[in-house]
Amino acid sequence: SSDTARCGGVCGVNLSAGTIDTCSYAGTVTGNRYVGGVCGDNAGTIRSGSASSILSTTSGFAGCVCGNNSGTLTNCVSGSGSSSRTLGGTRSGGICGNNTGTISYCVFGERPYGYYYQDPSSFGLSFNGQYSGGICGYNEGSLIGCHMGSTTVTSTTNYCGGICGYNT
Repeated sequence: SSDTARCGGVCGVNLSAGTIDTCSYAGTVTGNRYVGGVCGDNAGTIRSGSASSILSTTSGFAGCVCGNNSGTLTNCVSGSGSSSRTLGGTRSGGICGNNTGTISYCVFGERPYGYYYQDPSSFGLSFNGQYSGGICGYNEGSLIGCHMGSTTVTSTTNYCGGICGYNT
């Protein structure tokens, strides 16, 4: 419902001492804020998470893997199906919507070294809020070694990028 926050396909909140390792989710996640295919709000570690999700949020902070990250995302993959996309709100991304932590070696659209989950030209990311990116919508942390496949990223508002919509 539109009054829910911190919604994820695997968990809503992952605290600083928590680790989510090698988990995946394929389905629909809907919430008001902090919405992610694997985790809504992450302060811990998500390692090797994958998502093929449809996300719907009205306020924002949405990512196909994690809506909000203040921890660590590493080796995560999204875009493994034609339905992977993030819709609505501000600060939305293919991997993470809002990042103040570290995102390393994450991929949207294909596996590293060209092993595609699916032809990345057959799907894209479409945003209708500010600060939208293929990997991260709004970044105040670190992005290291991330890769965006040959995927189309479109937005109806300001600050849209293939890797990051806005980097501070």
